Amino acid sequence: MAIRTLGVYYPGTSFLHRLPAAAKLVGLVLWVVAVAAGCRQVSWVAVPLVLVGILLAVVHAPVRIIWTQIWPTLPLLVLIGLYQWWAVDWQEALRITGIILCCILAAISITLTTRVTEMIDGYAILLRPLHCLGAPTDRIALAFALTLQTIPAISAMVNEVRESLWSRGATRSLRALTTPLLSRILHYSDEVAAVSYTHLTLPTTPYV
Repeated sequence: MAIRTLGVYYPGTSFLHRLPAAAKLVGLVLWVVAVAAGCRQVSWVAVPLVLVGILLAVVHAPVRIIWTQIWPTLPLLVLIGLYQWWAVDWQEALRITGIILCCILAAISITLTTRVTEMIDGYAILLRPLHCLGAPTDRIALAFALTLQTIPAISAMVNEVRESLWSRGATRSLRALTTPLLSRILHYSDEVAAVSYTHLTLPTTPYV
């Protein structure tokens, strides 16, 4: 069974698609720092949420695709929010979860607009100073890029298998879900292994 994508790249012509990968990665780091340091009150979180919402709108990716990247993080956000509510108060819970959500949405905007090959090149550029110290920057860049792409890719597989089962009226048993899911993950692992051996020659198929 073929997997639709290695990663979550969605084709487009927006300015974010045209922006160099290294610039996007640096921008993501600066965004995380700015949001974490700047949102000192819960009401301030609304500003970066609106900004990142505009950024995702510019990408023009279908809401369905964006949602498949967001929903796997929701249980963790709920747990973090409940803990903050218990440890501090509900306003702090909203502030912390809002900050994390802003960072997640920004990362999604990057993975949707950046091919894995471009991501690896971007990491390689940023890690270039370490090459002088003898560090295997190519391998480190590959590991970073695949890590960033694999988590949303697997979540998309889970969503596809679940929707396929429901459309056929299949049972919602764990076995019915895991069998085709494992098949897809193993196929995906073969693609990732091929990427590792060919180094930057990636079978990226965008969402359709």
